Amino acid sequence: MAIDVTLRPAGPQDAAAVAAIHHSAWPEDGCDEARIRQALQQPGNHCSLALADGQAAAFVDGFLTCAPDGRLRWEVDLLAVAPPFRGQRLGEQLVRASREYGRRQGAALGRGLVQVDNVASQRTFARSEFALDPTRYLLYTCPADPLEGGADVPAQPAGRRAVEVATFNYSGLWVEEPYTEQDLEAALEHCAVRGLDLVGTLTPEDEPHAWQRLEALGFRQAGCYQWWRCHYPAGLA
Repeated sequence: MAIDVTLRPAGPQDAAAVAAIHHSAWPEDGCDEARIRQALQQPGNHCSLALADGQAAAFVDGFLTCAPDGRLRWEVDLLAVAPPFRGQRLGEQLVRASREYGRRQGAALGRGLVQVDNVASQRTFARSEFALDPTRYLLYTCPADPLEGGADVPAQPAGRRAVEVATFNYSGLWVEEPYTEQDLEAALEHCAVRGLDLVGTLTPEDEPHAWQRLEALGFRQAGCYQWWRCHYPAGLA
C-alpha cells in the first residue's frame, strides 16, 4: 500500500523525533537529543524530515562548509530511515531535497561520505545524481581531552586545513588534505581548549605511510569510505 510522504525542514522542536529515528536506525550507537537540538540551531545546518502518513520516518542532515579555495560545499552528512519505513525510497527523496537545498545556498559542490560496505546508501546517492569517486579513504579520528579551565585559555588557530563542524553525532574539527603534522596537533589543541569532541581526517587507503603517521599521533581508524559528489551548475543558485 502506498504511503503519503511529506518532507519538511526540521527545527529544534523536532529533536526528539529525529533522535528516535536515529536510535531506531542505529540502536547500538549513542544518541544525544540535546546534541541534535544544538546542531539544528547551527548556522548553515539544514535537516529535512520525512513524514510517512504523518509519522516521523526518516531524516537527512546537512550543512555548509568552505573549501580551502573559498568555494562553498554542501555536506550531506547523515541519512537515517527508521526500519519500518525502509524500501519506500524515502532516502532518495531526502538526499535529492538536501542536494537541492545546497544548490539554493550557493554551493559549488555537494558531497556525501559513504562507508564502502553501505550498499543501501550507495544506491541512494547513485539514484540521487551523485557520482562516485573511486578513491577509497580511511577515516581516522582522535578524541580531544578538554582542558581544565579551558574557557579562560584562548584557543590557538586550528590549523590552515581545519573545518569546524557540529553534527548530530559529534562536534570537532575536520582536517583536510594536504595537511602537516603541525596542522593535526594545532587542531587537537584547538578542540581541547574549545571543549570539542574530536579531530577527524581522511587518508587514501593505499598510502600506508600516511596512516602510520596518524596512528603515531594517537588517531585510530574508523572505517573505509568513498566520496559521492555532485557539481552544481554555475549561476543557478
